Amino acid sequence: MNAVQSNNREPLSQEQFLSEAAMLHQTWIRRFDAQHRRRPRPPEIEAERLRLVRRLQLVQRLQQEVTSAEDLVERLCGFIEKPREARLVEGDTPFIEALLRTWEAAQMPQASTIAAGATPPKPSGTTEFRW
Repeated sequence: MNAVQSNNREPLSQEQFLSEAAMLHQTWIRRFDAQHRRRPRPPEIEAERLRLVRRLQLVQRLQQEVTSAEDLVERLCGFIEKPREARLVEGDTPFIEALLRTWEAAQMPQASTIAAGATPPKPSGTTEFRW
């Protein structure tokens, strides 16, 4: 199955969605590490890396635990209601909301063209997250 499903317009499966989210976060972490080689890193740099790692860990946890598209929505909504369950860095709830909105958008027919325009997260200090 192609990563971009432009011909058949089928919605992304939750497995593919989470797999792509995990790969994207792994890429961002590698890029982050390459840009911040100096040791020891300043506390704000370590905090930003921890934020990325915790996001990746959440996505990987969802990969292992989610059994259906409905389950994914239910889990993300549950994390929005109880953010501590997500085990993210404090104040990172907007990430869960963005992940849910992105999943919902991925179910629309034009999702493959939206997904093709993924962008990395902004520098630390911002809470906005876009794919």
